[in-house]
Amino acid sequence: EAKANGTGNATAGTITLGNVTMVNNGNNDNTFSVSNYAYAKTGTATVGNVSVGNVNMTSNASGYQQFHVTNLASAAIGDATAGNITVGNINMAAGSSGSQEFSISNYAYVSGAGNATVGDITIGTVTLTAKGTGTHYLYVTNEAYASGKGTATAGNITLGNVTMVNSGSYYQYLCLSNYAYAGTGNAKVGNVTVGNVNMTSNSNGEQYFYVTNSAYASGKGNATAGNRSE
Repeated sequence: EAKANGTGNATAGTITLGNVTMVNNGNNDNTFSVSNYAYAKTGTATVGNVSVGNVNMTSNASGYQQFHVTNLASAAIGDATAGNITVGNINMAAGSSGSQEFSISNYAYVSGAGNATVGDITIGTVTLTAKGTGTHYLYVTNEAYASGKGTATAGNITLGNVTMVNSGSYYQYLCLSNYAYAGTGNAKVGNVTVGNVNMTSNSNGEQYFYVTNSAYASGKGNATAGNRSE
């Protein structure tokens, strides 16, 4: 975490993690959180890249498992730039009444005048397997927000093959959002690319997969959105 509450720049470096395994065999709550943050009141705010290896989450009982990855650059007046997020293969398996949540968030936010830029989010294969009653959430957000005068640019989201299997009464949600907003200036987002998607429900559960690629220029400026490929 880096903060410049007066006049000056704030810079946070990179975070690199290996593989992560989370197992819940009791009625427990498990939380794993990774946060890279920089704030500048008057100046530039910059965060580097975040890299996480393969993540395996297994719940064999009731309880709540959470895994959060956040890369955030925020500036009141000045440019905000967030780097890339890379996560390996994600496996979420639940066999009872618990819930599992995984969020990956890459943000650049400017409340006054300045440019907001975020890089890319790249994820390997995703497997969600449910045999009980509960909920799966996987949220991926890449967002550049320039509230005042400035440009907003968001990079690409790339996701490997997706497998969602629901053999119980689970609700499974997978949501991808690539978004850029500019109050006065150009807004641009890159591409969203997803590999093969296999969704199988063998019981009374529900499955949802949402993909959004959107750029919005509120005042003077152009809005450009790239391609979406699933």
